[in-house]
Amino acid sequence: MHDSEQEHSGITGCRVTYESTIFYNEANKFSIIVVKTNDPRIPLQACSGRYYGDRMLRFTAVGYELPRTKAVELELDGEWVESKYGYQLQVEQWQEIVPQTADGLLAYLGSGLIRGIGPKTAEDIVATFGPDTLNILDNEPEKLLQIRGITEGKLKDIEESYAESRVLRNLMSLLGPFKITPATALKIYQNFGPACVDILKKCPYDLCQISGFGFKRVDGIVRKTDNRLHSAERIKGAVLYTLEDARSKSGHLFLPSEDLVKETLLLLNAPIPIPEQRVRAEEVQETLQQMILHGAVVAYKQYLYSPRVFGQEDDTARMIAERLANISVAENIESTLESVRESLGITLSQKQEQAVRTAFRHGLTIITGSPGTGKTTVLKAIIEVFQNLHPKGKFALMAPTGRASRRMAESTGVDEARTLHSALGLWHRGRSGRW
Repeated sequence: MHDSEQEHSGITGCRVTYESTIFYNEANKFSIIVVKTNDPRIPLQACSGRYYGDRMLRFTAVGYELPRTKAVELELDGEWVESKYGYQLQVEQWQEIVPQTADGLLAYLGSGLIRGIGPKTAEDIVATFGPDTLNILDNEPEKLLQIRGITEGKLKDIEESYAESRVLRNLMSLLGPFKITPATALKIYQNFGPACVDILKKCPYDLCQISGFGFKRVDGIVRKTDNRLHSAERIKGAVLYTLEDARSKSGHLFLPSEDLVKETLLLLNAPIPIPEQRVRAEEVQETLQQMILHGAVVAYKQYLYSPRVFGQEDDTARMIAERLANISVAENIESTLESVRESLGITLSQKQEQAVRTAFRHGLTIITGSPGTGKTTVLKAIIEVFQNLHPKGKFALMAPTGRASRRMAESTGVDEARTLHSALGLWHRGRSGRW
């Protein structure tokens, strides 16, 4: 019996069957569907007022990438919400229940849910493997090559589609508290690969590597179920986030050990009001030593890098060394420089002209100066001279951070994706490798 006076905040394990689609967004996979069930826990205000001969209850479910096929049953977990369209179930987690009968397997495989398998191929697969079909897909997919029409290429599509759909579903279930969209789940999958669910189960703080998942957001949710304030995983997550935050916001390629410990402690202890429960500097230092030993952080003297940024800086140093080792042929740019001044309508100071000429006499030129000293004007002149001398030449703006590269591209009007061969302009502005 339904109790219309009862408060209905949510439901778990509600087994339903797909009925129809009200709305589906191809871009973000947002779905509004009608489902039917015999579950007596459905609140009256959510049920359709229409009468159906099968006496099953119909209600509206909303969520991301909900299967729109009658080939499988679904188990839904979610919250009941009141909207302008009525009482609906906001689905937080769901899973498919594939009937283990020949008809059920045939309907599932032939539904279009798995790329590379159509109705005829589904029929052949079920006829060949019978009730063992799903086990074959899970553990021995190479046996599908026995099926006529399944080539090596098609098998790869089938494996990728089947594995990806299952991983994404498990991932969305694992990260249900984060309210992620399928697009975000796909981004996480692409970053960590097929083992993403196991990786994040072991250390959810690895999510901080994904744009949009700041340490505070991840930490707040993790601590609701695992409030180990002093765990090595939590401290490691805070260390890596601190390094990345310093790079993305301030352009610091590394941090001195003392600064990294200090900033990490501020991040870790911000949500802890009781002093006795706060993380101590010694704990961060101990975790840092373990991270260095295992290659999670790179130490150079007293400076600490993320491995990715250290590798980029090392590659940059190698490229600079190679450029300096090559003997450059100086170019005569006087007449071209004069026409460039006129075409751009600019007046260059003596030092600015010297900087432009230097760029065409040496394999490497470093342009530096405080804000407002004309670095961008010099760069524009260098680019314009190069384009006049080498109309078919290729060049790019190179900067250690994407934000710096975008600023340079915007100020010079040059696509930031192009490759610089004639001159390399570097702006060095302060501590910690900030460019």
